[in-house]
Amino acid sequence: MSRALSQGASFPLAELSPEDRNADIQFMLQYGNHKSAKTNSEIVTDLLKEDIERGFALPLPLQAIHSLTHKEISISPLGCQEQDTINELGEIIKKNRLTHDHSFPGPSGNSPNIRTQSELLPPCKYGHCIKRIIKYIINLRLRHPSTPIFISKFDFDAAFRRCHMSLESALESCCVLNNLLIIPLRLTFGGSSCPNLWGTFSETICDLANEIIQNEAWDYKVLFDALSNQIIVPKRIPPDVPFSPALPLAIDVPFNDKGKGDVFIDDNIFITPDINDNIERVAKAVPLAINTVSRQSHQNEPLPRKPILSMKKFIAEATMEESKTILGWLINTRQLSIHLPDNKFIAWTKAIQKLINNNVASSKELHTIEGRLNHAAFIILTARHFLSRLRHLRISSKNQGLSRRRSQWKLKETSIYSKNS
Repeated sequence: MSRALSQGASFPLAELSPEDRNADIQFMLQYGNHKSAKTNSEIVTDLLKEDIERGFALPLPLQAIHSLTHKEISISPLGCQEQDTINELGEIIKKNRLTHDHSFPGPSGNSPNIRTQSELLPPCKYGHCIKRIIKYIINLRLRHPSTPIFISKFDFDAAFRRCHMSLESALESCCVLNNLLIIPLRLTFGGSSCPNLWGTFSETICDLANEIIQNEAWDYKVLFDALSNQIIVPKRIPPDVPFSPALPLAIDVPFNDKGKGDVFIDDNIFITPDINDNIERVAKAVPLAINTVSRQSHQNEPLPRKPILSMKKFIAEATMEESKTILGWLINTRQLSIHLPDNKFIAWTKAIQKLINNNVASSKELHTIEGRLNHAAFIILTARHFLSRLRHLRISSKNQGLSRRRSQWKLKETSIYSKNS
């Protein structure tokens, strides 16, 4: 974490020969950006403009790429992804996210993500977050059969954009838009290294919050962040709803009745039983930990700076609830149930039925459905056994697409050399 703050976070990338790098750059300049970015050009321009104004990216004339030839540069196409989020009322709304497709290969068959040496990255622990949360809830229910258990969630705003990149990694993450070479100065949404590198910060913050919660000497009425005053009264399930009993676990969960948190990239999720003043302590501890680590270092910072906590989501999600949507799952701690939210269940079912009816799908559609079913299989583990043929179809489709792109590039390259000769 100290190294990332002082020198910038770095992608460990395998070497690329100058010939392959030059061929890839020329290909990316001709290819441009993905269709999603071209279709939503105004949205993409506005999103990049905001990044530039906040000091998250550096724009240069496209011609500057010739002055940087002694540096190791990579260009990745931009995309624009529509996804669901929530507003301050907790309502599901659409938002657009700017993506950097660092997995998209050039004629060399390489890209920044393909070249990433994952074994050199700091370990990323978020993959088992949902399992740890479920086991802790069950452990609490076993020891407190009729005590309400509450969940709270704190979401970082533009999480990856809060972490500086080193010069070398920034140049490996360039994109092009409107005849400008855009050099991202912060972690991008699309780099395979980014979750690991950001986890260095988010996991440290989560650990700090957990230490504060457990610290008997901490007086939450004296030392707290003012933001926590906006967390409203906890939402309880009606008292006539019975508490479902828990079955014994096959593992030992450490004894903890004060509450604890876990983290999934940019989501801090905290669970606490309704014992003593637990609810107030947890509600005060998390904003204190987050804003202690991320506080503004200079009172006259010239760049516009938003709070690190997403304020829209903070109002809706930070409130303690017995039933809350976490990491794409609706968890009910009173009934010990977990299921997909209605909007996802309906949309995903329709997409699967459409695929079955049409008997044909693009590589992108297969990739989307595979991801959704894999999400469901994270809870229904045996379902993964039935995903192998779908995954095989998706990989075959992707490989065919790569072969076509390489063939097209070779034809263009031959055409250019013929004209020059």
